[in-house]
Amino acid sequence: MGHSGGSDIRAFVSMRRFIATNAQLFQRLETIEYHQLEMKRHQEVTDKRIDEVFKRLEANIPPMQGIFYDGQVFDASRFVSDLIRKAKRSISASQDRAVQQSA
Repeated sequence: MGHSGGSDIRAFVSMRRFIATNAQLFQRLETIEYHQLEMKRHQEVTDKRIDEVFKRLEANIPPMQGIFYDGQVFDASRFVSDLIRKAKRSISASQDRAVQQSA
């Protein structure tokens, strides 16, 4: 029994030495694992946002807010539509004036 006690102590000392000499390696592994979890969380958020974009495109729902920017309005389609509508009105008004001036 005394003999096995000595080998237990040597095994324990050897294990402590292994842990101490490889502490940096364990820390790096922990850091890599943390970053992988953060990237997974970020990927899940991105996937949800992309799914929302596709859902709205399929349903032809105009974007209201917050698809890409938390708390900010993002309505590019409405902006472009309004811009085109204003341009058409401006062109029509210019053409009307040109017709009136030539008459």
